[in-house]
Amino acid sequence: GPAKVTAGRLEFAVPASTLSAALVAYRLDPGKAVDAWCEAATGDPRSPGLVVRASNLLERPAGVTLDVTAEAPLEVSSLDARLAVPAGSLAERRVAVTGTEALDLPATVTLQARWPGGSRETHATFRPILINGGLDIDANQDGIPDGWDVGGTTRQFPYGIEDGAFWIQGQEKEYLFLIQNLELEPTTAYVLSGRLKKSAQVPAIRIALAEMTGENTWRIRSIGDKVRAVDAWESFEETLTTGESFIRCQLYLYATHTAAKAWFDDIRLRRAEP
Repeated sequence: GPAKVTAGRLEFAVPASTLSAALVAYRLDPGKAVDAWCEAATGDPRSPGLVVRASNLLERPAGVTLDVTAEAPLEVSSLDARLAVPAGSLAERRVAVTGTEALDLPATVTLQARWPGGSRETHATFRPILINGGLDIDANQDGIPDGWDVGGTTRQFPYGIEDGAFWIQGQEKEYLFLIQNLELEPTTAYVLSGRLKKSAQVPAIRIALAEMTGENTWRIRSIGDKVRAVDAWESFEETLTTGESFIRCQLYLYATHTAAKAWFDDIRLRRAEP
């Protein structure tokens, strides 16, 4: 059982089966007896929030001063500037975070926590379901939209960003794509949409949501594989429901085994309204 303190003495039981026992005594620096941190609360995408937690190992209450800043377009609702933490206990506050629906790239909320003798800075990251769906953000100017990567049977093929859209020059003997890994929920309906332009009416150019269900098995649903025009933008949208289980999900912009040129733009992935 737990140790007992009686008249300044520490008493604890040592079972007969114990091979050895030791008593370790230490002094805890008051400045390190308190801690505070923040976490993103994204379990319910309809009401994302920020959870601030603080712990106190002291034998007296502690006060923690809080200062929160957020990268645009995120905004954090009012948070009390001071959090009271009972002795030997935890305290928690949850505040709403708005602006997540406008994210193109991951954005961070920063918490600066201070208490007598100590301080800590922590970060909580909020990310959109699909990063950089507009395909026009390319910070390092390598021709690959941020958040995406090129791949296939080769990485050496013509591609780039032009007029805010991403293009691939297909190769008849190559399987080419732009890809992004996704963090999706099982048995959940999502709306996938995007715009496509092709230099030829070929189904090999398309937008596809792929779920890896086994070592070599996939569940793949596509939009944009059927076009009505050549060298003209067309918009596509479809509601897709993920399976009960999968290993991972990925979004592909395909140009497979075709000499046609493909343009992609305004790719969007959002939860369907209940």
